[in-house]
Amino acid sequence: MSSQARMAEALNATLHDMFAAHRRLVLLGEDIADPSGGAFGVTRGLSTRYPDRVLSTPISEGGIVGVAGGLALCGDQVIVEVMFGDFLTLCVDPIVNFISKSVSMYGRRNPMRVVVRCPVGGNRGYGPTHSQSLQKHLLGVPHLRLYELSQLHDPRAAYEEVFSAGEPAVFFEDKILYTRPVLRQERVDDVFRVSPVDPAGNWMRVRPGGAGAPQRLVIAPGGLVPRTLKAMRDALHDKGIVSELLVPLRLFPLDLDPVLPMLAQAPEVIVAEDSVAGGGWGSDLARLAYERLWGRLRAPIRLLQPPCEVIPAAMHLERALLIQDATIYASLTEAPSMGELVVPTLNANDDSYVLLEWLVPDGSEVSAGDSVATIETSKAVTDLVVEESGRLSWLLPPGSVLHPGDVVGRVTTTAAAAVGDAGPSPAAAARRERPAGGEQASPAVGADAPGGRIQLSAHQRAVARAVSRSHATIPAAFVLVKVSATAVRHYLNTISESAQASIGLPEVVVKTVAGRREAFPDLFATLYEENLTLERFDHADIGVTVDVGHGLYVPVIRAAENRSVHEIATELMRLRVRAARGTMLESDLGAAALTLSLHTDLGVVTAQPIVYPGQICALSLGATQQELRLTADQQVETHEFFYLGLTYDHRVVNGRQAARFLTVLRDDLESVSAAEKGSS
Repeated sequence: MSSQARMAEALNATLHDMFAAHRRLVLLGEDIADPSGGAFGVTRGLSTRYPDRVLSTPISEGGIVGVAGGLALCGDQVIVEVMFGDFLTLCVDPIVNFISKSVSMYGRRNPMRVVVRCPVGGNRGYGPTHSQSLQKHLLGVPHLRLYELSQLHDPRAAYEEVFSAGEPAVFFEDKILYTRPVLRQERVDDVFRVSPVDPAGNWMRVRPGGAGAPQRLVIAPGGLVPRTLKAMRDALHDKGIVSELLVPLRLFPLDLDPVLPMLAQAPEVIVAEDSVAGGGWGSDLARLAYERLWGRLRAPIRLLQPPCEVIPAAMHLERALLIQDATIYASLTEAPSMGELVVPTLNANDDSYVLLEWLVPDGSEVSAGDSVATIETSKAVTDLVVEESGRLSWLLPPGSVLHPGDVVGRVTTTAAAAVGDAGPSPAAAARRERPAGGEQASPAVGADAPGGRIQLSAHQRAVARAVSRSHATIPAAFVLVKVSATAVRHYLNTISESAQASIGLPEVVVKTVAGRREAFPDLFATLYEENLTLERFDHADIGVTVDVGHGLYVPVIRAAENRSVHEIATELMRLRVRAARGTMLESDLGAAALTLSLHTDLGVVTAQPIVYPGQICALSLGATQQELRLTADQQVETHEFFYLGLTYDHRVVNGRQAARFLTVLRDDLESVSAAEKGSS
């Protein structure tokens, strides 16, 4: 084959060689017979020489591939030409559900020698339904091989590999290459040399002769080769940047073993492909590289893909969308600007949080102000927001333990909008393997086995730290009063009927406590331990414990003194629903003047709450109970009551002040008029 032969001619010669070597080889397709020889002339001469084995079919891609599967099941070798690769979507059912599965689903290995040829790619102005590169849609199908032919590879080797393996394959042929010369000589031009990386010739390596160590390593299949070579040549001449290119023949199953040493040594790796961004071959390659080379890569792998948009018909718009040599040149010469996504300080009670989940996929385009992740503290789940637009790269996986100031991701922006990160940088490896404080988020151990050891959830661990800090730093005392529920019960019945809603005792207690802030300002305050100074709250912001079975939350009723009992009940219901759904926001929590700890389950007499760091005291509300007592006329009656307790920081509040506060609250709650006044 002459070095000046065009790709279409080379493919045609390969098909003639295959027909001469394989007597049971059949070719199916639309308009493949002479004189046209297919839409791009690749099958010319075959129908004349082999008329009984070259069958021009009706326009039915699914039917053509289905017939190919039947012939292969009977032992024939079949090549199918799909006129445009875009029509491959019509062939997915027979390829995925019949041909590929037939290799192994009959209880023994059954060879299925089928090759589906697909002209793909744009840059010819054929419009949105004739210009796509759909390689990514068939990745990961068992027993289905994917190849992308290039100017550097011998297509016959690919055909023989497929027929020898007995597994079906799809060959992607970039239409733009049909008129380009083959490049199978050692010398590509006056700058570049080409050589095989592995004995099978699956990977080809192109590098400039005598130009020194490469500064960039580009991995690009098929139709991207001429664009990449032009960009590499221009970057060398303009900027002195030395680059080399790796070109795979087989896209799937992907064998990275021959090129792993080159990836590990490269200062930077760029992966380019024509499939639009999202779930593509480049992403899969990056994932495999990270699994094999974690901590050895010298920089994040950068993906170069068209944005996830429909390909326009207008040539100038099509060129602007698809990867061009100018786009690759920009990725070679312009280092990306990376904005760090830093974990803020979310509340005063926690020194660590948990990365619950990423809200957008790794490598996604994001805009300034977008919520991209959720972080769990001991009190709530809050969103992490990006401050600039670009492509987001994860640095840590979901479940990681975070600390204020940690970098969890990067947003990459460059002059070339399609350049991005494919994953975490090697520098993040140390943070993942050795989190600050030596703590790691890990699954429960032995959680399903009775007597097994389990690890507390991240939320429980955060609560545990707050409790430990409280016990270690706050000298707490406790006082308790017994409150008659008669007046409150009457009031609750009245107001619930009036509001046509169920209003409970906690709402009335919140309102009553809030009404006493001005009389007891030191109890609604924060103590700064370094200099023992007190800062009083301007409003009665009351925290109320909410436990719906998967963790304790303490949302805050803001300025409760200015709200009616009905408004407080509505707000508490909203917060309970959020807790149950796991959608509690940081804005629902924050600092509280004091906390009301609810222990209203039947049979609970009372409980002694802890004082949360940053507060002076915490109230506890027990369940309503019944007792028998004598009236003034010596009659026995049933009486309802409950206990109201107060835990307080003894450095700020003395016993007399705490008892007086509780007795005032008791008198308010036992007074119907006070309760009614507080509802306004």
